[in-house]
Amino acid sequence: MSRLLGLAFWIGVIDAIIFKLFEALVNNGSNWIWNDVFHSDTTRWLVVPLAVVLSIALSRLMQTSKTPRWVKPETDLFAQQPEKKRTTLGGIGLILLNGGASLLAGASLGPEMALTDSSKAIGKFAAEQGKAGQAGAVLVAASIGALMVAFLGSLLMVTLPLLLVYKQAKKLTLESVLPIVLAAVSAYATLWVMDPQTKGYGSIPAAPHVDLQDYIAAAVVALCASIFAFCLVQLIKHLSDWTQHINQKWPWYASAGLFGLVLGIIYLVGGQSVQFSGSAGSSMLLHNAHDYGTWAFLGLAVVKLLATGWSKTTGYRGGLFFPSIYAGLALSLFVGSLDSPLAGAGALVGAIAGIFAAVSDSGIVAFLMIVAILPYKLIGVAVVAIAAALAGNKLLNKLPTVMHRNKSVNA
Repeated sequence: MSRLLGLAFWIGVIDAIIFKLFEALVNNGSNWIWNDVFHSDTTRWLVVPLAVVLSIALSRLMQTSKTPRWVKPETDLFAQQPEKKRTTLGGIGLILLNGGASLLAGASLGPEMALTDSSKAIGKFAAEQGKAGQAGAVLVAASIGALMVAFLGSLLMVTLPLLLVYKQAKKLTLESVLPIVLAAVSAYATLWVMDPQTKGYGSIPAAPHVDLQDYIAAAVVALCASIFAFCLVQLIKHLSDWTQHINQKWPWYASAGLFGLVLGIIYLVGGQSVQFSGSAGSSMLLHNAHDYGTWAFLGLAVVKLLATGWSKTTGYRGGLFFPSIYAGLALSLFVGSLDSPLAGAGALVGAIAGIFAAVSDSGIVAFLMIVAILPYKLIGVAVVAIAAALAGNKLLNKLPTVMHRNKSVNA
């Protein structure tokens, strides 16, 4: 047991350090390449050739590391992907390298996918090196939890790996709970030592007050957000077959160039705020909200979803959750502009929580992630939003079946 706890402690420390280094590299590196060196923030047309060149460079990097550019898009952040071969430090580094290079190349995706995959590999590597045996699954879960605690800056996320272990083993024991909790605490403590002011990847500011109107707005906007998220998932499904064909049939440099060209055009049309993961873009959108008209907000949400769907299906590595924050923010601003009584904290929480719930298709995961970045007074609003989004998502997912049945009847 002491060996297991020792491994869990160091897993938490390593995950927190990797998170901070990865975050600094992606945020500072993207700004340096795109803005400081090539000044695409002021000379906007440069985003198109820059996206093309960086996409080709990304493909070349993946070729060098013997990694396929196109992979089947995975939307489930915590999907279990059993790997029979032993994990190596080089393999962990490759996950981070491809993820970081994708984000630096301009992917409209979040860093959470690369970090989560690396945390799984770190837990597996620790289990193999420490000869943990059957307890290896606990270390993998502990590593996921440690990463999510660091990522969102909240110890609440320790609940997630506990749920993952319970779902797999149908029970929780002291031997499974203690390593997970210790890894989470050591990650949080390491994060605090490195940066006492950190709040993880981001948070939503507190609202001055919450009333019935906010709950109504949350439900209405969450239903709208579920439609957007459903469209994103369907877009990924339909685009993936086409982009896979291009990747297989075209010369690698031609397919990579096309992938970057389309992304660059989307960025040129949508403006600087739609670029990349959405973290900086969300702040930019809020700060400049007065410069946009009502329908411009809807347009930005659509463009962001297009950029995210295209990035996900063209071999850029990254996740869907944090770009969804930008799309949710734009959607909430759109609804608020249409009907001012719906503007405010309820609409914002409804949009973000709604997209989280619809993308993950899990109320528990969405609840944990949204609560981790929310002030506590908005938790009730988040619950209403998630319930509305899941209801909307369930109805939307029935549409293909209903349409197929009607088509069969008419035939």
